[in-house]
Amino acid sequence: MTDDKGAEPRSGAHDMDRETSEAATGGPRVIDSAGLFAGQNEVIIVHNGGRYRLRITRQDKLILNK
Repeated sequence: MTDDKGAEPRSGAHDMDRETSEAATGGPRVIDSAGLFAGQNEVIIVHNGGRYRLRITRQDKLILNK
């Protein structure tokens, strides 16, 4: 796909445009899971002093446990 000037978009440019437009309209923040997990299968999220485990299952789904 090219822009109106015939240039190819940067890799991931569409995702960045969507993130920027959602943030500009007060929508939810969009975080790509690949960046969040950074090659790992789980992350720990601390919320109000509690620890939550977010992990990727073998079926490539997300599970959140307290």
